[in-house]
Amino acid sequence: MSAWKYKQLMPKLTVDKLKLMDNKQVTSLVGASLSHISSVLQNTPYKKEILEASTQELTSISLEAALQKNFIRTCEELMTLSSRGVRALISGFLLKFETNTVKTLLRITRAKLSHEESLHYVVPAGNLNKETCKKILENSETMEDVIDFLSEYEYGDVMEAAFDFYLKTKDFFVLEVALDRYVYINLWKTAGKLWGLDKKIAKTLVGLEIDIVNVKTVFRCKKMGLNAAEMQQYLIHVSSVLDKTALTKAITCLLYTSPSPRDRTR
Repeated sequence: MSAWKYKQLMPKLTVDKLKLMDNKQVTSLVGASLSHISSVLQNTPYKKEILEASTQELTSISLEAALQKNFIRTCEELMTLSSRGVRALISGFLLKFETNTVKTLLRITRAKLSHEESLHYVVPAGNLNKETCKKILENSETMEDVIDFLSEYEYGDVMEAAFDFYLKTKDFFVLEVALDRYVYINLWKTAGKLWGLDKKIAKTLVGLEIDIVNVKTVFRCKKMGLNAAEMQQYLIHVSSVLDKTALTKAITCLLYTSPSPRDRTR
């Protein structure tokens, strides 16, 4: 990692970090009303996006969308100051917000919500801006319609293949996992193209994210009653942080169950 590559980036990061809310400020918002939270956030780096959100009906989702919009804008600013490899890594990381929007669109369509009600639950991201999301919802009666609309997107083929499997299982989890696998496998490949310390740091961070996704998937699969072989197809087998032995042990072990009152008295 050459220091000159970060001569513009590091000063910006240092200054931006100083502007962030500290833990005490964040915890003071716990239990506060949405209007109070919005008022406080208007005196932070999130001001621009919060003010834009305040012109709409104030909800937890509109606040979440404002904060996410600020995060994405910050990342895009950092990309302009980063090397090509790091830009690709940040871009890949941001794609997970767009695929989260895809999941929401699919859930909404499956639930048969009205178009007006649906938009309250959508947090636009990436190529799926508010206008595009609205167009998708207005022209989609089924999840298959949504997937057809997204066929030209980079994850379109992945979604079409996953939907074929969904038709057999009727399990929405199949579609969610397909998107997660696409995002994180590509992130892992992108991290592997970096050099030196950049590569080591990126693979560690991406690896930890993949491990978290895998652990959550294992818990969900166990709750669904899937066996070890069935679980394997839902996991992302690329991370070197949580090794294969640990992952296999997690798959084969039993779920923790609380001891009965009788057992606790023994």
